[in-house]
Amino acid sequence: MKNAFTLIELVIVMALIVFLSSVLVLQFNPSQKKQQGRDNVRISNVIEIERVINEYFLDNYKYPGDANKLYQSNGTNWIPVTNLTKYAPFLPTDPDNNKYYYMHDGRSYEINSTFEFYKDKMKNDNGNNINVYETGTNLNLIN
Repeated sequence: MKNAFTLIELVIVMALIVFLSSVLVLQFNPSQKKQQGRDNVRISNVIEIERVINEYFLDNYKYPGDANKLYQSNGTNWIPVTNLTKYAPFLPTDPDNNKYYYMHDGRSYEINSTFEFYKDKMKNDNGNNINVYETGTNLNLIN
């Protein structure tokens, strides 16, 4: 009566385990999931920034900040928050230290963000730059 595994049986089982684990890693790519998660946060943040800007405009009949000035969310040159605390306690920043951009010309505005995973959203947003996700009422303000 046989009580042990043969070498061939062990090699086959090990090869099967390696194959299945590699399929799982390829199927559930952790770096892609992280990029997708950060992009989902970016989309949510851009929607929040847009909401704040629109609510400010409805109350004040003008857009926040100076006209034709490019604002970026790098911490020192972001939209002045003093007038916006009624609409949000703070403006969101990018989850990976990239920047959001905002500009208005007094009549319209544009908000930009760069995505890691959703490249097709950047190409198909009807803006003038396929490398940036653009939203707002005039997608030609920021070049």
